[in-house]
This record gives sequence, C-alpha cells and structure tokens, in this order.
Amino acid sequence: MTLGHPFGDRVLQQVTERLKKCIRQVDTAARLGGDEFVLLLHEANGEGAEICARRVLEELSAPFSLDGMHFTVTASIGIALYPEDGISMADLIKNADSAMYHVKERGRSDFRFYQRQMNIGLLSRMKLDHAMRQALEHQRFRLHYQPQVELATGKMLGVEALLRWTDKDLGEVSPVQFIPVAEESGVIVPIGNWVMQTAIKQAALWNRDGKSMRVAINVSALQFQQANFVDSIAAALHEHALQPHCIELELTESILIKDVEDALKKLESLAALGVKLAIDDFGTGYSSLSYLKRFPIYKLKIDRSFVGDLPVDESDVAIVTAIIHLAHALKLRVIAEGVETDRQREFLQQRQCDEMQGYLFSQAMSADELEQRYLR
Repeated sequence: MTLGHPFGDRVLQQVTERLKKCIRQVDTAARLGGDEFVLLLHEANGEGAEICARRVLEELSAPFSLDGMHFTVTASIGIALYPEDGISMADLIKNADSAMYHVKERGRSDFRFYQRQMNIGLLSRMKLDHAMRQALEHQRFRLHYQPQVELATGKMLGVEALLRWTDKDLGEVSPVQFIPVAEESGVIVPIGNWVMQTAIKQAALWNRDGKSMRVAINVSALQFQQANFVDSIAAALHEHALQPHCIELELTESILIKDVEDALKKLESLAALGVKLAIDDFGTGYSSLSYLKRFPIYKLKIDRSFVGDLPVDESDVAIVTAIIHLAHALKLRVIAEGVETDRQREFLQQRQCDEMQGYLFSQAMSADELEQRYLR
C-alpha cells in the first residue's frame, strides 16, 4: 500500500470484520499472511462453498471508508473441497491457492473451484521460475538489439535492447511466456538489473568507439519500484563512463500512475542525470494524460497493435494520427513499433512520425551482428 503499512493493517482489520459476517459459528477464518485469508467451512458441499464465496464477494464490494477516504477492494477466491481435492490441510490450501491464481489471471473479483489440471499450470510456472533463476546464475540470458530509425532520413538513431533466452531443456523461450512469470515471482528484478548493466556496458563500448548510439531499455514495474533504482543506474553509467543521454528508459503507463509522487521523484532524478525517458506501448494503458504534463517525458512509443493494420483500419489511422499530434503539441518525439510494410512507413512519414522500429528495417540481432551490418 502506498499509504503505509499501518493504514494497510487497518484496512485488513475491516476486511476481517466483513469476512466474519460471511461464515457461520462452526466455520473458521484465518489470515495466512499479507492479504491472504483462509476460510474453513465445516461440512460444506460445493453448493455451500459457492454460496459463501458469493457472499464474500458481495460483502467486500461495498465501499470502505477510513480516515475520510473512500475506496473499494476486490477478492480472488479459490475453492478446494474435502476429500476430492485433498485430505490434508496443506493439500487443500495448496489447491485452493492454485484455483485463486486462475481467478487473478482472468481479471480478479471472482471465485473458482479447483480442477486437477490447474496444478499443471502451477508446476509449469514453478519450473519456469526455477529455470530463469538458473539462467541468471549461469549467464544464459542474452540481449539482442533492434534498430530504431529516423523516418525522415532513414538514419539509425539507436537500438532497443530485447531480452532473449534459450534454455537447455525448454529450448528458445519467448519473452511473452517468461516475462509475466518473472514479474509474478519477483525474479524480474534481478533479471532487469542484469539487462540494465549489460545494455549500459554495451552502449559504452559502442560510444567509446566513436559510434553515436542510443540504447533503449525496458523497465518493469517491480524494478522501477526498488528504492535504489536511480542510484543503480547512476552507478552503472559512472562505472562504464557512459554519457546519460545515450540511455533511454522505456516505461509503461501503469508504472507512472501506481504511485504518482514516488514516480515523479524518480523520473525527475533520472532526468537530472540526463537519462532519456519514453512511454512504451502508449495508448494501451490508462486514459489519464495528466502525467504527460507533469513528468519529464521525452518520447511516446506507439504500440504495434495500432500499427499492424495501417493504413487500412480507420480506427487505427485515427488513433495513430491523434497520438502523433498530441506528442508534437507537447514537444515530444514519437516512435512507432512493429512497422513491417512500406505502406505503414509511408503513412507514418505523411503524419510526420519521428521514428520507426520493426522488421521493415531490421529484426533484433546480437551486438556482433549489429556491428557487422550497421556500424562498420
């Protein structure tokens, strides 16, 4: 909670009082830790469990009030039945937990009964998490770099650092598959730190050789929330003697509005260092645009989902045109990702988009291959 642990504890106390209203005297309620509770329903069948779950969801949906603040909370509920889903308390809690995660993955504020195949998904996530930790320890991750090109001149201005991973057992694992698991387990923080250090080191090597090269680096929400985030970047820039303007951090909109004041402080510190800041996947997140005025943003990145059907889809044409106009009105640069056809490039040029990135110019490649192809 951004309002502090004491406030959060008081919220949990109110939640506890509401949960008490949802169970009978013969039932048991316990807090496992954090914001997780277990309800043990005495001799209840599936119908009784569902009635209780619906009652909990309804009870928690009513607004809370604390210190003059009004807010709502949501609950994700997993249900395991005795003896079908386990005969020990540990097995029942584990399987209810597995069902709860399926609710979270599908939007929260709902309930779901445990099904045996759910543990396959849980074991798969656990295996992937372990494999990622091993990959980090044994240096099996690598970075590829995709060029970012100025539309008006065709000149390569920089690259985006993209994480790649080939596992000895799993083979080539897509970031779409492993990044969400890394974010869920928290291993995204050390992985993100490795990416940051490696990309800054590579940028320093390129710029030391006289090549003017900007490197864009994706930042996860958990990584950005670390107290030493700004200091770690400043230390890496100092260690590798890299000018800060050679690094561009790509942040999602969700990062910026999660804790606005903390985000503002960090972004101002990064801007004071001289690091460039860009909003990744712009247009796919939140509708509030006030942060564009408050935060020291340098560039907006148009998400590929708006680029793929250009210039045929009228909605995409309108959205992309509006984003470019908005960016330029705020004196921001704008880059479109996922550009794959000449028609897309021509449309973006006509709308005066500043930069593009995509297979039309180049796919992502290793640092050595990039040097041989573009930096000789």
